[in-house]
Amino acid sequence: METEKMETFRVLELGAGTGLVSLVAGKVATLLCSRDLDVQVIATDYYPRTLIPIFPTGAPVSSQFLDWSVSSNVGDASLGTFDLILGADIIYEPLHALWVRGVVERVLRRPAGRFHLVIPLRPSFAAESSTIEKEFKFAGTDSGLVILSGEIIICDADEGPEGTQEDTGEEEASSEQDVVQYAYYIIGWKGN
Repeated sequence: METEKMETFRVLELGAGTGLVSLVAGKVATLLCSRDLDVQVIATDYYPRTLIPIFPTGAPVSSQFLDWSVSSNVGDASLGTFDLILGADIIYEPLHALWVRGVVERVLRRPAGRFHLVIPLRPSFAAESSTIEKEFKFAGTDSGLVILSGEIIICDADEGPEGTQEDTGEEEASSEQDVVQYAYYIIGWKGN
């Protein structure tokens, strides 16, 4: 009896750190995918200490070293292509967006792969954050790897349950320091 080849939904996390995003992605993908679709998540990071195998037995998550700045690293055929790439708080140096674009161009599956990028908008990293929209253009008339959508997510850091202040239990006007903003981008292929 011949067994049908199982397809694999592949997820790559860039700058995984502790691997928390990869663990959640693996769990969610496993729950959402059909039984005929295998799930593989690879958590990558530059720092070897963070790549210690911390993932539970049976989790569809593994870890791998990845240096975004070395293009030959990314061109390694063993990495393959991915349906979904995740990046959380990974743009904090001027060249990171350029390097991340290079990685994503090489490993994001065409034509339907998606790269979800979330970054905090910190005043001290405004220059670095602005490099994303320089490296990844909005879809408009551009083709290739583009920003398909982008939004700002605003979180009130001091809000507790039911809109009360966590520390005092009293309503107070939020200061700018209490608000945390994130930029959320979905990046993918257009016209290729």
